[in-house]
Amino acid sequence: MTEHPEITYIGCARCGTQIAGLDGRYACSGCGWVNEWTEGHRPLPGSRSGRSGDVSVPGPGIAASPAHHVHSPPLRRPAGLSAPDQTGKSA
Repeated sequence: MTEHPEITYIGCARCGTQIAGLDGRYACSGCGWVNEWTEGHRPLPGSRSGRSGDVSVPGPGIAASPAHHVHSPPLRRPAGLSAPDQTGKSA
């Protein structure tokens, strides 16, 4: 039986927005901050094809798709609301 990923929460290291991630890997939609993949709580799963190695690198003769970045303005906390702590509860 495969263990399911755990949903984890943290305050964004750049802007403080409360964000959710899988097994300690996060990406903030507010400012674009992403934590290092090695900071996750457990190893990343292998590829389903049974090949080992970095599955994010295309094989020989396969063109990588162009990077597509969508930048949105950071979310602003309404006046009078305090920032959530690491547990997600507002002070």
